[in-house]
Amino acid sequence: MSKPEVLVVAKLWPRYMQALQDAFVVHDRTHLDDPAAFAAIAPRIRAIAASGESKVGPELLQQLPALEMISVFGVGYDGVDVA
Repeated sequence: MSKPEVLVVAKLWPRYMQALQDAFVVHDRTHLDDPAAFAAIAPRIRAIAASGESKVGPELLQQLPALEMISVFGVGYDGVDVA
C-alpha cells in the first residue's frame, strides 16, 4: 500500500517535515513552485499541512477532490477557508 499524499503549504520546521516525510508522500509547496506538476498530483492529495499564517483559499481547495484533512501547525486557522 502506498503512502497518502500531503501538500505542504508553508515552510515548516525541519523536525515536522521529517516526520511528515517518514509517514507520507510530501509535496512541499508544489502549488506555488510548479503549477503543471501540481495539476498532475492534485487529484491524489488527501491532506494539507499548514502553519497558522498559511492561506488556504477556496481556489486551492477546489483543485483537491480527494482532500480529507487540513492540519495547522501553530496558532489559528484564519487563513483557511473552512466553509
